[in-house]
Amino acid sequence: MIASNEADYQRAFEAAQAMLEDAIEDIQLNFMPTPQLRGASATGFPASAEAFEDWAHAMERMPNLPCGHGICLKRIQGENFWDEESALAHMLTVGARYGTYSGKTSLPHHDPILSAREAHKGAWYWIEPMLMQMPGTAALADDHETPAPPTITLAFKLTAVALGMKGAGAGPSLVDRSRTMAVIQRVVTLGPALATATGQQRPLHTLSWRQMQ
Repeated sequence: MIASNEADYQRAFEAAQAMLEDAIEDIQLNFMPTPQLRGASATGFPASAEAFEDWAHAMERMPNLPCGHGICLKRIQGENFWDEESALAHMLTVGARYGTYSGKTSLPHHDPILSAREAHKGAWYWIEPMLMQMPGTAALADDHETPAPPTITLAFKLTAVALGMKGAGAGPSLVDRSRTMAVIQRVVTLGPALATATGQQRPLHTLSWRQMQ
């Protein structure tokens, strides 16, 4: 029984990791010169750190605060929403599924968790844009190092939740979900645009990674 539970958690954990990678592709695609997949009907990202406040004000007028289409304003309450069933039920309705905004159509190893679309099965991610103060780069002048002022940069907090398969009922209610759950969070920042074979791409740099559950 223990081995079975561990295997189910491992599958959920791997699905959560795949969701984080999918979220990263979502961000990168939408910071290309011609944004893709997130059309006018879907919530978008702030275009830059300078545009963050205007973006946040627009998000505040949305009916499904704090999130929509897998993008969230900073959550003031219920940070660990996966610990409370009603909060989890709401967040799943506004989360992004695998491939929706990255364009991926093939699943890693035909993963049944990533392919699930029932309300009580599968995996989701949420992206929380935020402003982050980063240390400036010191400059050398007359053999003395001059500290540079900190800079404000655009960062993203990614949260992925994946439910296991063991014990899941026919549904469709969330009460029929598996009790197995993996939750991972990652904080990334956008790097400068780089030229690639498919056009410009903004690399993402990881600042932190946490296994929450």
